[in-house]
Amino acid sequence: MVASRLADLGWLWMPAALILLAFATQHYALGSEQIDVDEATFMVVAQSVLRNGLPYIEALDNKPPLFFLILAGGMAAMGETVEAVRLFGDAAIAATAVILFVLCKRYVSQALAFALAAAFVVSHAGHLGESTNSEIIANLFVATSLLVLASLPNSNRASYAAGVMIGCAVLVRTNLVYLALGVTLLHLFAIYRPAAIGLRRWSVIALSFGGLTPLLAVVGLFALHGQLPLLWVAAVELPLEYARSRTGTVGLVWIPLGFLRLVPGVSSVIVLLLILGLGSVMSLLRQDAPKTFLRDRVIFATFLVSICLSIAMTGSFYNHYMLQTFPPVLGLGAVSLALAGKKLTNWVLTGTTAIVALGTVWFGVQGALLVSRQIAGEVDHPIADAAAAIEAYSGSDDSVWALGNQLILFFLDRDPMLPIGAFPANLRREAMYAPLVRAGLMPADPMHAIFEQRPRYVVLSQFEPPSGLAAEDQTAFSEEYEQWWAQEGVVVARRINTAQ
Repeated sequence: MVASRLADLGWLWMPAALILLAFATQHYALGSEQIDVDEATFMVVAQSVLRNGLPYIEALDNKPPLFFLILAGGMAAMGETVEAVRLFGDAAIAATAVILFVLCKRYVSQALAFALAAAFVVSHAGHLGESTNSEIIANLFVATSLLVLASLPNSNRASYAAGVMIGCAVLVRTNLVYLALGVTLLHLFAIYRPAAIGLRRWSVIALSFGGLTPLLAVVGLFALHGQLPLLWVAAVELPLEYARSRTGTVGLVWIPLGFLRLVPGVSSVIVLLLILGLGSVMSLLRQDAPKTFLRDRVIFATFLVSICLSIAMTGSFYNHYMLQTFPPVLGLGAVSLALAGKKLTNWVLTGTTAIVALGTVWFGVQGALLVSRQIAGEVDHPIADAAAAIEAYSGSDDSVWALGNQLILFFLDRDPMLPIGAFPANLRREAMYAPLVRAGLMPADPMHAIFEQRPRYVVLSQFEPPSGLAAEDQTAFSEEYEQWWAQEGVVVARRINTAQ
């Protein structure tokens, strides 16, 4: 009786459980002051949006504008703290998991759909799924587009909504333009064979209008502020220049290797679903399968292949890139399980539940240990302490140059001395700053230009002249700066002979 009642109410408690699971398995990450330099950069740029109204004006990175606008919106809603930003990312993971639960429930039992969505959540635990990665926000849009295409077959409304979602995903992660291309080709194929894939003959028009909607909204926002040239340089020329600077494409060989890297941990469920899904695609001509399953497998496979191609063409590879493949893999795996025998389905349900339970316990215990360390006052925050020291001894006109540990700018609520300096290494990457130089938006030698201003404070990882400076500037640094503050890899140099 109790089990039956729980099953009847699964539509209510299962999404709630997925939300709790996301926060429980990611809570341990709240203890790290700075997980990654990319995370710090994203926070600095998003905070700058709150001050300046748009990304790229005073701080920029080679990510599309919608990503920073969304992250800034999260800060505005939840607070300008590291913990609030990470919790916002956890909320995006939870929301995507709920959407995938609804998607998978179309093909498999409620219990199995919940297990698969839970595996998606737990797969983000660990550094694979840092809460501020742009993949996490993009996945929310990708999962939504999958759901609308699967739920509303032969509908222009679905194609338009999918276009909006994919357009938003591209404005969060540039590489997903390959996804937009793949889905567009699928809709173009529908002009000739609409019945074969369950799309209206001219649904490509609705898809195109949908994709243009978020793009026009972003362009309009920049146009209202008179910043269209900046948008073009920062969101188009700079990423293209950086892409050309890479030695070449990653190659499709990295994709299976990327999946193999997931096997040892909780993400092994994703690999299993991929194998089942690929087997399902190989049997596309199976006559006894429902026609909607054929259409949905084509859609999921199109998403997966397009995303894998986009990863292969990036010119570099990091584990978190694989997060983008999870939504279509879950959809494809769910369809394949619907066509599989009951024995295999039960085995997958049991194995997935066990892996999710182990992952939840492992990361949940780490989260509990973090709470106990916080209560005991054992969690250090050297970057925040450095920011507090600078605030106590500096005035509003005292400049801060962050060449390392740039999260200090977030704590100080300050822009970098040059916009490109939001990610300090970019000050030494010509491919990153050359388009800005050509557009007259920054000096040709950014390191020298900043040092020429003689910032009062320079934040480093160790006390030594910055390696990107010319020899004479390094000599001047040694003569004019002293180590003023140091703690656990955070060093602050202060200019000598300034007011104390």
